[in-house]
Amino acid sequence: MFRIVILFAALLQPQARPTKVYDAPINDAYRIRVEESHVMKSPNVCCLSSVRILLVDRTNANRFWEIAAIQEAYEYRYAVQRADNASVVIERTDFDYGIHYGSLKLFFDAPSKRLLKKIEFNPLEAMKSIATDDVRRLGLDPVIWDKIRNLNPDDAEVALPDALKEHPLPQSSYAEFARARPKRVLDGYDKKGTEIRESIAAYQVMNGRIWFGKSFYDGEGITGVGSLGYFDAAQNKFTMIRIPEVVDWSVSAILVEGPTLWAALQRHPEGEDQSGGLLRYDMGTSKTRIYRVDDLILGIYRHGADLVIATINGIEILHEDRIIRYRAEPAIDGKFAFF
Repeated sequence: MFRIVILFAALLQPQARPTKVYDAPINDAYRIRVEESHVMKSPNVCCLSSVRILLVDRTNANRFWEIAAIQEAYEYRYAVQRADNASVVIERTDFDYGIHYGSLKLFFDAPSKRLLKKIEFNPLEAMKSIATDDVRRLGLDPVIWDKIRNLNPDDAEVALPDALKEHPLPQSSYAEFARARPKRVLDGYDKKGTEIRESIAAYQVMNGRIWFGKSFYDGEGITGVGSLGYFDAAQNKFTMIRIPEVVDWSVSAILVEGPTLWAALQRHPEGEDQSGGLLRYDMGTSKTRIYRVDDLILGIYRHGADLVIATINGIEILHEDRIIRYRAEPAIDGKFAFF
């Protein structure tokens, strides 16, 4: 009872001005506007969080209807991942590190201005429950889908081939780090207080070579130099390919196709990991292109003329140089599908 009184008292405290986190049209008549706000739990403790979803008249921004107002006793930030004329998907992260704390999908009826249903879900877990028929609807190979649905970003270690167990990855020297990443040196990563700690998190065996990308934690004095390379099993030799666009990033997935290297860029700072997108590198011309992929990439697969990119929120398909995004979400009946 005492805790309930404290919570009620906190809610009565003056609330900060709401911050608009999303505002976009969903049809010819309405926009969806999402606002977040926070109030102190006590004078020295932050925060109770709330998110408000508004249906706004496109002809008059001052005319709107509250679809939902959600209050939570935690320090959350909110971001809209997707919205249409019948639903909105909101992702929660914490204040300090941007760590994900699940998603909400709210279903509403625009004509009646009424909330129909709210479902909390984890997109990565949602993918494991998607029916095969929905996968076929996208034209995705079931064999590839089985690989994707079993990916686990929380796996602590990669099961390396025996050749890499017997020949540990050479570590970058501090001098190499300083040349490749001078901006990181300016962050306070001097020679005395910096520890280079690099590992292999993604690899592919092809034609006697083990292609791989480096991975490293990049915070609290620990760091590394991002790069792609291969280990020649016949010569017991590592060869690194220095690509300027990779030096600041770890590599979470790779795909080697002839002279083309595909790599998923990812940063491991103190807090939540960050995506650097999908890199395409031509070994013949040394030309590089990075495709924007906001979600963390878990795997890269070839499917005919398309490239299938598995992420923590669903899949993205690179088709004719254009990325098409499909998120794993619940339908209003609670069944998971791609949207």
